Amino acid sequence: MKKVIFLIVIIITLVLIFFVVKNPLEKTEIASTTPKNIIYHLSIGSDIFEVEIADTPRKREVGLSEKESMNQNQGMLFVFEKSYLPLFWMKNMKFPLDFIWIKDNIIVQISENIPILTDGIASTIAPTTKIDSVLEINAGMAKKYNIAIGDKISITTRDKE
Repeated sequence: MKKVIFLIVIIITLVLIFFVVKNPLEKTEIASTTPKNIIYHLSIGSDIFEVEIADTPRKREVGLSEKESMNQNQGMLFVFEKSYLPLFWMKNMKFPLDFIWIKDNIIVQISENIPILTDGIASTIAPTTKIDSVLEINAGMAKKYNIAIGDKISITTRDKE
């Protein structure tokens, strides 16, 4: 009888552990906090970029590395919960980028023509001051659109059709 009770206690304990501990077969990627049916437009003066929002650790890690190219009016906006000095690298990138470093919706620094992997070494880039977001656009676009430190950005949305 004691063996049966002991076995029941062990089974109940294992069942409880299974429900308390995250199921290892579950997908572990953090879900996006940005809705999939929204298009984001980032404006700098009269210039508008259609941007993807990188607002989860997974999206920030992958960034634009899975894209072969990007239209000149597209980009990716990395959004952080607080201001800090992030380090970006160009691992697996297929095209060079301009980085527009932003704090409180004002451009504080611009890093142009950051190259892709060269000689087996991925380029790294970081701002010189704390930022709360970064816009990545095709290399040369900052110069083409005369984007400058001090320019203000704004973001608008619309529903996908």
